[in-house]
Amino acid sequence: MTISGGRPTVAEGRAGQQLDTAALSRDLLAVLPKSDGREVTGELKATPPALTGQKLAGLGIKERVSTFTTRFTGGMASSRSQNIATIARKVDGTVVLPGKTFSLNGHTGERGYAQGYRDAPVILDGKLVPGVGGGTSQFTTTLFNATYYAGLEDVEHKPHSYWFDRYPAVIESTIFWPDLDFKFRNNTEYGVLIGTSYTSSTITVSIWSTKIYDSVKTEYGPRRNITTPKQIHLAPGPSCISTNGINGFTQDAFRVIKKGGVVVKREKFTWRYDAEPRYVCGPA
Repeated sequence: MTISGGRPTVAEGRAGQQLDTAALSRDLLAVLPKSDGREVTGELKATPPALTGQKLAGLGIKERVSTFTTRFTGGMASSRSQNIATIARKVDGTVVLPGKTFSLNGHTGERGYAQGYRDAPVILDGKLVPGVGGGTSQFTTTLFNATYYAGLEDVEHKPHSYWFDRYPAVIESTIFWPDLDFKFRNNTEYGVLIGTSYTSSTITVSIWSTKIYDSVKTEYGPRRNITTPKQIHLAPGPSCISTNGINGFTQDAFRVIKKGGVVVKREKFTWRYDAEPRYVCGPA
């Protein structure tokens, strides 16, 4: 399924190939009693797609339910920006069937050099350091918000340890292979199509399905337990990335979902951000 002319469009599938396990079982059992000549050959047979175009067309994927955009700097020459584009292309066009859970780690697999990802800043042990796949957390946050505002069920996410003002507070998510994942469940009776697009400074994720809620909004509580950053000096070098420091705080965010003019769900999300130190690359 693709987005064409601003509308979801079904493209017919084509047959693939699959191991004929029935024939393999038969041939295998025939040679097991032998002392030699015990080799068998697996046969591939043409197999139609499990999800047909007709079934896909009947899933109710007909309109844009939500969309979310975040901004980044550096242009597409930046390794971080290229990582964002790489993971966005991998997820674009994904269909999540009713009742199924989508795992970002499960969908992309490992995000390493072999998969086209590059070194860019990542948070490791409380510091920004170069690491393969840096920037994919920005895509994760954008995807999380798109599913959040579509009213889909949050299964697993974890906000960053520090707050970055390019993301909405609390309503954001990091990712790290293989330990930190982002998952959501399609808790509707309709199919869900994930559409992605990007420019040299933005990443956008849209959710296409059938709209079932009047609105999905966020109400914030006040920030509390505010802490200020410390200054820490590090040895200069290619692995040292200086930072300006960011205040830490705790905050609540409430997802308020309305249907038929009344609130049908009010979910509380809470997160405690650490104060990011002001890292200086050089002696005091």
